[in-house]
Amino acid sequence: MKTPKILAVDDDLTFVESLKKVLTGKYYYVDTLLTSTDVLKNLANTSYDALLLDVNMPGLSGIEILKEAIYRFPHLPVIIISGQSTIKIAVEAMKLGAYDFIEKPVDAARLNAIIKNAIANKELRETASRWIGEVAEKYRMVGDSPQLNKVFHEVEIIAPASTKVLLTGESGTGKELVAWALHYRSDRKEKPFLKINCAAIPHDLLESELFGYMKGAFTGASQSKLGKFSAAEGGTLLLDEIGEMDISLQAKLLRVLEENEIEVIGDPIPQKIDVRIISATNQNLMKKVEDGKFRNDLFHRLNVCRIHIPPLRERKEDIIPIAYYFIEKFNNEYNKQIKSLTTRAVTMLTNHKWEGNIRELRNVVENIVLFSRKDRIDLEDIIASINKLSYNEEIKPDGIIALHEAKDEFEKEYLQKALSEFNGKINETAEALGIDRTNLFKKLQKHGIK
Repeated sequence: MKTPKILAVDDDLTFVESLKKVLTGKYYYVDTLLTSTDVLKNLANTSYDALLLDVNMPGLSGIEILKEAIYRFPHLPVIIISGQSTIKIAVEAMKLGAYDFIEKPVDAARLNAIIKNAIANKELRETASRWIGEVAEKYRMVGDSPQLNKVFHEVEIIAPASTKVLLTGESGTGKELVAWALHYRSDRKEKPFLKINCAAIPHDLLESELFGYMKGAFTGASQSKLGKFSAAEGGTLLLDEIGEMDISLQAKLLRVLEENEIEVIGDPIPQKIDVRIISATNQNLMKKVEDGKFRNDLFHRLNVCRIHIPPLRERKEDIIPIAYYFIEKFNNEYNKQIKSLTTRAVTMLTNHKWEGNIRELRNVVENIVLFSRKDRIDLEDIIASINKLSYNEEIKPDGIIALHEAKDEFEKEYLQKALSEFNGKINETAEALGIDRTNLFKKLQKHGIK
């Protein structure tokens, strides 16, 4: 594991040397600067994991450096170092995108915790971006779990062949994306990739959608219609929710698979086709075979190669990269500037069951981004969005949370009650709590209390 690199910038030599000593003892590699002149140059030449920045320096101000650093190095967490006289500037820096701020004299344990969380957040964002750039382009899927890598490996092996593939997995796991990857990693990628949902179309209409019909074939057939099989010639056809296909239509599909030909409604002459068939289901087809609702011979024709896409709760490593993928997507779509997830939000997202899988995660993130006025997603945002979009009972975080998170929650509730008791008067509240006004203001900012 590499040693994290930190750039610390402050015009106080004694403070900088003390800071370096503390952080080096925490297994960080630390570069220091006493002026703001070479900060951006150093950032460009060295891959740092965090920037500690004093806001009040001669020359180029900390705020100016912050703006430029965020623009040039969007994943780099900037932690503001603030004296009591610069608290307001530090708060302004947070609004501009600083990861956090810490007040002098610096508490070593708190600084270490902030840096640790900042670097972890940076790594998550970089992972998400890497997968968005590399894997999403290749497979349209985001993640790096062993389970998803197994799916990628199977796609690479199966895609070049024209063999039939059965995709299994719960609703919302991304079966359609796997079908897309199979098509676009094959020699058929220049030809059509079409899909049809067998559950979304009434049984009496599904046959004409699949096979097409000739003009005059039945009442209302005023012109001929090309079916999906013919339209997908040379390419790939995804039969989604294949388990919902009527048993009578299954016999006709079996003939297509056996003979590679279709019978267009109203045309007595069969037509040869060259189409790769991929089927997808969230049901147990073998159980349907046993119940007499799905043909055994059709099942074996479809089940030449099978790829199972595991549910999101079984590949938790993928949840945060996927969340950041959707944050970036909806930031662009709704012109928002959400930059990160708090540690509490990451814990909540990772531990949620996601019964609706990626589709549910997408909806939750979109809802948060759309309504958010902040630049960071916190635990409460996740819970509120899940509850808003759920028809079940309201959810609360599962299990026991970390001690520091419990302390944060208690502190937030305690401060809110104290403020309410003194009608929002800062000076009186601070005096009652036995802390100074600046410290109270900082805690209110930390917990987002206005």
